[in-house]
Amino acid sequence: MNDFRLAVRVLTRSPGFTAVAVLTLALGIGLNTTLFGIINPLLFRPLPVRDQGSLVWISSASSKPDGPQGNLTYPDLLDYRARRDVLADAAAFTDSTMALRAGDRAVRLNGQVVTANYFAMLGVTPALGRAFLPQEDETPGAYPVVVISDALWRREFASAPTAVGRTVALNGALYTVVGVAPRGFAGVDVFSPADVWVPISMAREAILDLGNPMSRESWWLHGIGRLAPGTSIQHARTALATVAAGIAREYPASHAAATVRVDAFHGAEPEDRAGVMQVSALLIGVTLMVLFIACANVAGLLLSRGASRRREVGIRLALGATRATLARQLFAESVILAAVAAALSLLLSMWTTEAAVRLMDLPGQLNARLDWRVVVFTIVVAMTAALVFGLTPALRAAGQDLLPSLRSEPGSDPRPRSSRLQRAIVAGQLALCLILLVSAGLFVRALVSASRMSVGFAYADRVAVSMDLRTQRYTPAKAAAFYREIVARAQALPGVKGATLAENVPMGGIVSVYGLEFPGRPRDPDARPPRASVNRVWTGYFDTLGIPILRGRDFTSADLRPTPQVAIINETMASPRFWEGKDAIGQQFSLGTRERPLTVVGIVRDTLVDEFNERPWSSVYVPYSPAPAAVSLIVWSEATPSDTIRSIERVVRGMDADLPLFRSMPLAGYIADRMDAERTLSRMLAACGTLALLLASLGLYGVMAYAVTRRQREIGVRVALGATRADITRLFIGEGMRLVVFGTAAGLLPAIGLSRLLASELVGVRTLDPPTFAVTTAVLACVSLCAAWLPARRALGVDPMTAMRSE
Repeated sequence: MNDFRLAVRVLTRSPGFTAVAVLTLALGIGLNTTLFGIINPLLFRPLPVRDQGSLVWISSASSKPDGPQGNLTYPDLLDYRARRDVLADAAAFTDSTMALRAGDRAVRLNGQVVTANYFAMLGVTPALGRAFLPQEDETPGAYPVVVISDALWRREFASAPTAVGRTVALNGALYTVVGVAPRGFAGVDVFSPADVWVPISMAREAILDLGNPMSRESWWLHGIGRLAPGTSIQHARTALATVAAGIAREYPASHAAATVRVDAFHGAEPEDRAGVMQVSALLIGVTLMVLFIACANVAGLLLSRGASRRREVGIRLALGATRATLARQLFAESVILAAVAAALSLLLSMWTTEAAVRLMDLPGQLNARLDWRVVVFTIVVAMTAALVFGLTPALRAAGQDLLPSLRSEPGSDPRPRSSRLQRAIVAGQLALCLILLVSAGLFVRALVSASRMSVGFAYADRVAVSMDLRTQRYTPAKAAAFYREIVARAQALPGVKGATLAENVPMGGIVSVYGLEFPGRPRDPDARPPRASVNRVWTGYFDTLGIPILRGRDFTSADLRPTPQVAIINETMASPRFWEGKDAIGQQFSLGTRERPLTVVGIVRDTLVDEFNERPWSSVYVPYSPAPAAVSLIVWSEATPSDTIRSIERVVRGMDADLPLFRSMPLAGYIADRMDAERTLSRMLAACGTLALLLASLGLYGVMAYAVTRRQREIGVRVALGATRADITRLFIGEGMRLVVFGTAAGLLPAIGLSRLLASELVGVRTLDPPTFAVTTAVLACVSLCAAWLPARRALGVDPMTAMRSE
């Protein structure tokens, strides 16, 4: 404690040094704190459920390529739940988009269909009302009840206690609100928060194209279980695998080669969690590099400060202080600096975390509040930083020789090892800075390349507005009339050049993939059939999107039948390898084994389907069936996108005020969203690279400023012997630029390796990207030149008589 009290007194006597060191550390530590504050709710913060450690994910797996992967059937869940010696209980859920009408407004929500024991198994007690009753799993369609989230209760029901008991319309059917979930609970998957929950007896009403939810062939549920007391995950895997094997023997048609997986529960499904962990590890690595640069800066400051305190250290040694005592006292100063910086980082993170969430375009419902995990992480990072930047300067200062320390005078440094270490530290900072800037530059270059890349269809001046007629219980006849009228009304809007419908917006993030079957050809049951992306489209689709028809014909209104009979394919699928060397026009194929064969009537140009760096896909376009479904209206207009969208929304509301619209945006927005991950990483890397460049330039400035102070006598002698101002300037700028050259050379090889790694993942990035390296190096050199010029300019003010007076 005496060491800490002494450290506080010493640091308060040097407020300038203390402020610079604390601010530098706060930037490095705060960046890590901010990022961890975002990762924490996604990966580490437990959900508001009882005893999360005993929960497990239960999912299907198969050794067959087309076997079940992930989802369970409802009868399988019941069989697993029956093993009470392994599972205390088991529940299931599935996501479903729902349209809610509570009053005079229709909104689209994320909902879930759950088993009746869902809330009880999780130990979640509703804040108002009740959860589901056991019988509400039974008798399909007999229990139209719903539990709503706290967020929805506050948003749509104004937090009224009378919300419980109210009747609301979900997907066109009436439900009674029986409960409100506790605040903070939005389901068990943090990546898919829910607003409403309905019991499994209402599955067919909530998911309108589900089929038979109770069938052994309906793989639609996500399973979660609670281990029985004393049961390990490995034991549960073995026991449930035995159950799965029995199911497979009894139902070989639907469960051949099917088994079960049991994974630890962490608030997200294992595949989603693994993907987030990879990205998080990358970002944490980047922010730790920035922290290391900040630590290197403070280490350089401490080395300079140690050199200026050589006489003080010598006197304390002469008075009997041991070197261990001195090292401990000097290191205590580093601990104080790190502790103050950590406190400042936590304070700043209250604002910077929200800004980072917006910068990274993360979901708005992400609750990145400060909790004890963030505090502990910050303390660990701060104390680690103290070791990194404080231990070596403390040991070096305490280990100096006694007599030279007592004889040392300002302006002379008979022991220049400290300055050499400082230079090595600065060169390392510049190397790390180069790596970060090159990384950011490569991502920016990928974004620029994507913006200039042809996607195979026209998206300028096109907008898309999505709707789902199933949510309002449209009949096929009513849906067909709605489709015809909405297209006709859209085409009649001022400035509209074309309008059409599509099941999936091109490059909209949703791709329907089907296996292809060819009549008359034998099929290997153990091999995966050829696959193609399939989009169901209206007449005028290719003209509206500017996709040329290379051969054959377009769809006509006569092709819009409940059971499509024709198809248009792209160039890749028209390849002779699909058709045994024959012309694709007039050939037949099926989408799956049970579908009616389709006849190829046209071939269109290839377009991108899902990603910018994808290989050419086989694509199939099928005329849109008039059955009610989720559909997007695509309009090509001369008006601005915002005006066009408003006009379309007015048209839809005039036709059906209860039909909720979603994803109303220009097609250019859909294209931009396909690079959302790259855009997020580029923003984060650019922010980290800019901060690293600032810190590295400050480090270079500090080294050069210390060199000017240390070499005042030398400067005085040079000036007295006739050195000009230009000579002195070149001397120090030359030293600074040599450090830049060394740092750039040290960082060049890792940056090239990183470029080779990213080239396979980013569009438009070559294995060695000269423009990115040239621009990055030029920016680093220019900023470093400014950092070196300022101390060199200060050296010109040294008075030779004053500098040599002590000789």
